[in-house]
Amino acid sequence: YSSKKKNFINCQIDIVSDILLGKQDILGFELNPWISVDDEKDGLIDEFIAFGRKNVKYYEVRARIERRNGRNVELVLPQPKTLVMSKLGGKSSEYERIYQSCCWLKQTPSWYLLGGHTGTIYICYKASCLKKITNLGLTSQVSCMLNIETSPNNVFIACWDGKLLTCNVSNI
Repeated sequence: YSSKKKNFINCQIDIVSDILLGKQDILGFELNPWISVDDEKDGLIDEFIAFGRKNVKYYEVRARIERRNGRNVELVLPQPKTLVMSKLGGKSSEYERIYQSCCWLKQTPSWYLLGGHTGTIYICYKASCLKKITNLGLTSQVSCMLNIETSPNNVFIACWDGKLLTCNVSNI
């Protein structure tokens, strides 16, 4: 392309920018390493989570053809979807102020766990938060969650107070 005529069609596109992430602080970003074959057939290239203060956003990256200025243009853009946590019950004061960690589950593609600042674990599927788990005995921030490929039914959870927990996720 020439420097005289630069626009969104004939110049490089930034796939992710700060405009897409929102106004709140982003503390983490987790790309799904295990995309299902069915999702790939439906045109899903990638999916990822951006999480931080007061919000979690789920992104799907798909290729699509759009008509721009009389031409067909292939775009690869993430489409954000904000997770709604209010349907889980409880008072508004019980919402997480900070989401600290995320872990995609190998055995169940597009399912992931979110860890909060109160030791709460959230079970999520794509852009939906399905369940809140508070009975694991965790009282501090969930700093790390890990699903190991050689042991896909176990998730290791570490907290800031030094607790380390192994959870069986085969029933999710």
